[in-house]
Amino acid sequence: MPVDTKNGTIVFPVWSIVLLACAVVLWASCLVISVRSGSAITERRFYWIGYFGAGGLAIVGLSFRGWDTVVWLIPIVVIIPVFYAFVRTPYLVVGGRVISLGTYEPRELPEDSDDDTDPPLRQVMKVENGYGSMTAPKFWWLMTVFAALIALGAYLGGWAAPIVVGTALLSGGLFIAGISDGRRGNSIVRGQFVPATVGAVSSLPLFGFPVLGYALGYLLGWALRDEHVEEV
Repeated sequence: MPVDTKNGTIVFPVWSIVLLACAVVLWASCLVISVRSGSAITERRFYWIGYFGAGGLAIVGLSFRGWDTVVWLIPIVVIIPVFYAFVRTPYLVVGGRVISLGTYEPRELPEDSDDDTDPPLRQVMKVENGYGSMTAPKFWWLMTVFAALIALGAYLGGWAAPIVVGTALLSGGLFIAGISDGRRGNSIVRGQFVPATVGAVSSLPLFGFPVLGYALGYLLGWALRDEHVEEV
């Protein structure tokens, strides 16, 4: 690893600086093309080209620091764009199906646009019988994953501050979800008994606080419900 012997700072080789600069230019160019595109396929294609292309150039550009750096960078370059795509975009497609927390539908195109154009997608902010833009199955499986991860942390490391905060946030979120379900007259956990049961079992190391949060919220929402709202 090249190091400036005078002050101990790392000296980047010229070829490394060039590759890192190319990575920034490639990522920015693909971002502009993706945002301004009128096609869902083009948006998705340049999203992945931008992240993986720029990430690959960055890995090569930093390879002078040793194989340990490369080994750490590869999963970062892969995980970050995949996770962001899953949480915030419709760009993660498997077998022709969009894999995302949100729900998406085609945007309306201008009247003078080509009828054959593959329209870009926009997020549906409110899904029928869902939680915001998330369908009920997605929401409850996500809560189950969170409960399992927090419970695992509690089991391995005890009730450290991050575990306490995570449990409080999860329980509070489920309390709000319970109020929503109860006030609308929805069935308990909107019929998602499989993920809810798995999540309840996973939360046992958390003393069942997430389950208690949802139950109290549902009872409160049921007490405040509009009598004219039919059960969904």
